[in-house]
Amino acid sequence: MMISKLETVNLKIEKATFDDLERLVEIQNSWEEQKILTGESGADESYFQQALTSGHLPPNGKKENYRIYTIRSQMTNEICGILEIYHGYPDETTIWIGQFVIDKNHQKRGIGKEVIDELCSQARKNGFSRIGIGVHLKNWPALRFWSANGFDKIRNISGDKEYGANHFSVISLECNLENDCYL
Repeated sequence: MMISKLETVNLKIEKATFDDLERLVEIQNSWEEQKILTGESGADESYFQQALTSGHLPPNGKKENYRIYTIRSQMTNEICGILEIYHGYPDETTIWIGQFVIDKNHQKRGIGKEVIDELCSQARKNGFSRIGIGVHLKNWPALRFWSANGFDKIRNISGDKEYGANHFSVISLECNLENDCYL
């Protein structure tokens, strides 16, 4: 079953729309370390236009299983983050987080944990047993965040065979919803 909307005391997590494009680009580009971690220097509207029209799908993925959400303040309705998820990858019982970015001006306020706690809770209620994410190995703050939130099972490590400033690797982490995610 698909998760269509998430809501917490402080946040509304809703499907993104074309009206949100400019703010989504701003948030993605507030991730200053992106060039160092991924070799890419930010996003433009075309990335999010594709997300809203056809989605960013895994191999053999279906558009109906993909969602891109805005994370908004309940109080101000300001968009402060982006969450992309795919229901049913790499297997039917797993939700895969494709992207999770909190605007740099809103970080260190507990927003990330609040989103992940609600996602884990709703995923569990909707019959999913795991949530996974790929994290760049050079992204130490993200590795600490995901580990602290129960994403401590290594599913896979992939990337360049060489190590260096222009080489990249990703570790796929997983949280078992039955006993690992910390709610």
